[in-house]
Amino acid sequence: MRFFTPEWRGADETTQKRVAAEYQRALQEMSSTCPAAIMDFVRRHTVHDGQVTRLEVNPADRSAVLHLHGWNPRFDERRLYTFVYRDLEGFCELGPADSYGRYSRSIDASFDEFNAVGGGIFEHCILFHSDVELQFAFKRFDFSFEVTPLRRGQLN
Repeated sequence: MRFFTPEWRGADETTQKRVAAEYQRALQEMSSTCPAAIMDFVRRHTVHDGQVTRLEVNPADRSAVLHLHGWNPRFDERRLYTFVYRDLEGFCELGPADSYGRYSRSIDASFDEFNAVGGGIFEHCILFHSDVELQFAFKRFDFSFEVTPLRRGQLN
């Protein structure tokens, strides 16, 4: 994460607003070169309070698929998202040593961000409440979602 770090989460409101504005400027700068699905997701969706239901990384075909229960931006409609990362340049999970592999169902996503890395490579980082972070570096990205009957407050 470059913007929405664990430190940002604990910062004062002025700092949080400044960093959020910096992220919006970075998004604007990359909007003409990034896959259109990135800007569509950022403008109309969120992973906040989302839960990973499945993660598949396939090094042989340089792809990854992430399934995550999330919400619409008003948090009144539960959605099952499928994120597809193609031409995968890298994937890693970062976080405290005792939390490895704990990005799954029991831990909610806190924030996510997309960044331009350079050379046509983009990054999607998802930070969880446990401070575990998933990082995907890729060239092509797409996502889909379906509305699910789950409502806020339900776990599955």
